[in-house]
Amino acid sequence: MGAAGSRLSGLVTTSTATGVPSADAPAVAVGLENFGNTCYANSVLQALYGCSRFRQAVLAYYGALQPSAAQQDTLLTTLGELFAQVSRL
Repeated sequence: MGAAGSRLSGLVTTSTATGVPSADAPAVAVGLENFGNTCYANSVLQALYGCSRFRQAVLAYYGALQPSAAQQDTLLTTLGELFAQVSRL
C-alpha cells in the first residue's frame, strides 16, 4: 500500500459470536502500527473506518476500480486499500 506500506499491529482476543473478550478465542490484529509521531494520523484513520457510511463508500469505490487504477497511489485508492485490509480481519 503506497510507497512505504502500512502494518496492522496489536492483538485482541474476542469471541466471534459475541464480540466480548475471551481468553480461548483466536488473537486478531487490530489498529495501525505507530511509526514515530503517526499516532494522531492513525487515530483519524481509525475514526474514519469507524464511520460505517464513509467506510462503505470507500470500500465500494475501491472494489469497483479496475486493477490498473487500483495501482495508482492516490489518497482515495490508498485509503481504500487500507480499509480493505482492515475489513478482512
